[in-house]
Amino acid sequence: MEVPTAKQKITEWIATLNGERDWLKHVKKDDPRPSLEISDLDAGFMIARAASKLDKWSAAIDEFKVWFLKAIESNIGKPA
Repeated sequence: MEVPTAKQKITEWIATLNGERDWLKHVKKDDPRPSLEISDLDAGFMIARAASKLDKWSAAIDEFKVWFLKAIESNIGKPA
C-alpha cells in the first residue's frame, strides 16, 4: 500500500475545507446532504484562511487568533 505524501495529504485536506465552504455558500434544495457537521477546528481554518487575505486585522480577529492557536494546540499538538 502506497503511503500518501505530505503534499497529497494537504491537497486532500484543502479539498475537504473547500467542499465545506462550497456547501455553505452554494447548498441547493435538492442536495442529498440537508445538513453538514463542521468541526470548530475546520471552521477556524476557514476563518483563518479568509483573515489571511486582510491587510489589517480587527480586535475580533486578533481574539480569534488567540483562540485558534490554542485550538490547534489542543487538537493537533504544539509545533515542533
